[in-house]
Amino acid sequence: MPVVINDRITRSFMIDSGASDVTISAEVLAALTRAGTIASTDFLGSQVYQLADGSKTRTQRVRIRSLRVGGVELRDVIVSVAPHADLLLLGQSFLGRLQSWAIDNQRHLLAINEVLAEHPAVSPVAKHAAAAATDDWLSIGQSKDGLQRLYVNRSSIRVKNGIPRAWFKTIFSPHTVRGLEQRNKWISAIVSRDAFNCVGATARTEEATEYYDDGTNYAVPAAELRAGWSSVRPGTGFNNEMGVTCKLAGAQGSQRLSSNP
Repeated sequence: MPVVINDRITRSFMIDSGASDVTISAEVLAALTRAGTIASTDFLGSQVYQLADGSKTRTQRVRIRSLRVGGVELRDVIVSVAPHADLLLLGQSFLGRLQSWAIDNQRHLLAINEVLAEHPAVSPVAKHAAAAATDDWLSIGQSKDGLQRLYVNRSSIRVKNGIPRAWFKTIFSPHTVRGLEQRNKWISAIVSRDAFNCVGATARTEEATEYYDDGTNYAVPAAELRAGWSSVRPGTGFNNEMGVTCKLAGAQGSQRLSSNP
């Protein structure tokens, strides 16, 4: 099957539903690099893969910004680089993000019925934020590798005793982070309600739920969350959350933000 990679080169791939990731060769990676479509931040480190014969190998993982099959395009697809690969494989890091797909044996076609505009976790995550009257999510940043995206629900911001709180969700690219509680599962999203001392630059998580790519979730018990307030370090997700929440809460004019939690 012809697949267009990063809108620059086209290669023939074999569909392999048993492969956890899309697999490309070192030659393809070199061609993409020469075309200027691979940045240093796209290299995600190596991972050990088990092959069909039971042997194991460690290969480089790379983020591909765009992978297109026919009229279907997915962005930020994780691929493994097999140095001496004879076949390029279209695996689950692409197939698993489709709503549904099937092989039409009579016409020899890959039939894609629907593509998720977002990760499957987005819909249940939005519904989970019961504190929000509307689905009013605002993007407030992403991780340096681009594989995690952070959102705040503006409608959920509340100020009590001078302390603003809000609901946040972190959306993870498929098959990038294992569950914090369910270590055998991949995290698709985390929803949390976080509180901030805007003057003292401290924060705490008061509620959190992990969502996994198999459709299950785990509500983190209160005992496992931060018991007290901790300092917010620059450059962290908490720092982004605090800056946006304190600014929006101040704009609401609900209360003067206190330095005492």
